[in-house]
Amino acid sequence: MSISRPHCKSKRPKSPGCSDCGTAPTLPYITSGMTTVGEGTLELFNAIKLGKTKRWAVFKITKTHEIVEESSGDRKEEYDSFVRRLPGSNCRFAIYDLEFRTASDKRATSKVFFFMWTPENANDLDRVAYTQALVGFREKCPGTFYVQVETKEEVADHLQLECRE
Repeated sequence: MSISRPHCKSKRPKSPGCSDCGTAPTLPYITSGMTTVGEGTLELFNAIKLGKTKRWAVFKITKTHEIVEESSGDRKEEYDSFVRRLPGSNCRFAIYDLEFRTASDKRATSKVFFFMWTPENANDLDRVAYTQALVGFREKCPGTFYVQVETKEEVADHLQLECRE
């Protein structure tokens, strides 16, 4: 078995790292600290959390290593439109503002959830890329409740909703 090493002319199989030239192997967009938050992403987060003009947003990592908006929903849009936007086999970050009334005094309040969507059938490179970008992105989205989910039923459970699909 030969390992592709475009940086090196050696044809011998190598263990991780190249002993001929000392270069570590790289995978697409899997370098710590390489992913950046795209323009408009934090403004969208603030529109959800502070401005209350959006209900939810789904974010993806582009091939240029940037976290950008894939889709978002206005305040009138609810859970069903949000969960339909979660892809079946690709990882994503998602923010959802859940409004509810407290059980004790029926006071209106809300919780902003930060979801790391990692479906069961997502490829491993995608999972690694999102895991490595997670800490940097979450630090820019303070005051959220972090949840990692693999199924739409888990999303509903964390939002304490009945699964409607």
